[in-house]
Amino acid sequence: MNLTNLHVSILEVFQHLQTKHPELQTGFQNLSSSSTASDKIPEIIKPLIKRYCIGKGLEIGAGKHPYCDPEKTLFLDKYTDNKDGTPEPDIISDASQIPIKDESFDFVFSSHVLEHMQNTIATLNEWTRLLKKMEFYS
Repeated sequence: MNLTNLHVSILEVFQHLQTKHPELQTGFQNLSSSSTASDKIPEIIKPLIKRYCIGKGLEIGAGKHPYCDPEKTLFLDKYTDNKDGTPEPDIISDASQIPIKDESFDFVFSSHVLEHMQNTIATLNEWTRLLKKMEFYS
C-alpha cells in the first residue's frame, strides 16, 4: 500500500463509521456536542478497538493510559523516562523505525503520536510494514 496516495479526511472516516456502525452513534453525538471533545474520545475509541483491534497488536505511544488490551498487545514508546511515557514498554524505539520483522501484527494502534513524527508518510509506511497481509476468501 502506497500511503502517499491516501487522502481521506477524519470527518469522512467518522461519517463512514457512523453509517456502517450505528452503535457508535452516541459517541459521535457526544463528541460533536462537547465543547472540549477530548473527554468524549474514549467513548468513540473503545467500540472501535473492540471491533477492529483483534488478534496480536502493537500500541505505539500508549503513555500511562493505554487503550488496547495488554493481554494481546505489545507497547512501544521512545521515551521511558518522560513523565507522559509508557512505563516499562515492551519495545523501546522510535515509531518511524521499529525493530520488528515484517507482518508481525494483526493491528497497530496509536493515538496522539503521528503529529510528532518528522515524516508522517514514512512512519505510516513503517506501521503498514508491521501488519500481516489480509487474506480475502469468497
